[in-house]
Amino acid sequence: MHIEANCYDTVMEKHFRVRKELGLTQAANKREFYGFEGSDVVQIHEHKQGYGPSLFFRLRDGRVIDVAAQKHDPHPIWYDATTH
Repeated sequence: MHIEANCYDTVMEKHFRVRKELGLTQAANKREFYGFEGSDVVQIHEHKQGYGPSLFFRLRDGRVIDVAAQKHDPHPIWYDATTH
């Protein structure tokens, strides 16, 4: 497994555990919660226009999923650039 995939898995595990401890999910593990593995992630975005700062996983298949396992518009124009 690549270093990046290990890092993505660590981030996913952290956010999954928080939601599990808060009773926000009944998923048994991060794979069940997110529906993908760290090795499926090609990029992480830290900001989405109209949404604000968070972490957004861009997957090999083009989907974008946030740390709460919610799907987002995959168009790249929405991510990481800020307007003032």
